[in-house]
Amino acid sequence: MDIDELYQGEKFFVEVYRRFNFLILNQYTGKSFHLNGPEFWMDFESYLYKRRIEIVLAENFDFKVRITRTNLFSKKTFEVKEVCEYFGCGYLKHLEYSKEIQANAEFIQQHLMPIITGEKWIDEMVKM
Repeated sequence: MDIDELYQGEKFFVEVYRRFNFLILNQYTGKSFHLNGPEFWMDFESYLYKRRIEIVLAENFDFKVRITRTNLFSKKTFEVKEVCEYFGCGYLKHLEYSKEIQANAEFIQQHLMPIITGEKWIDEMVKM
């Protein structure tokens, strides 16, 4: 089967799983996914680090990556596109969809791994 034979939701799943494989290597598991309807998403979660990564492709190819930290008393979330300019990577806000998945995965690996591995939270890395 050729990748071109897959429908959009299946292509999204394959691309996200391939590009965000570093999450699995860092103690995250695929928690859930949705591939039907106008919005596709995948969730990865680490109970060890108390983090959830939600990767969403909404209508009109609006791509988002949300990172959430949870503990017993609170839940804090931020979107990767909201903080990218603090790292000199404002280009993430202006990419076409075909490049967004890879660019976001690379940005997270280069700049946000302390968050992914539970060492820090975003407010410790940038002044928002």
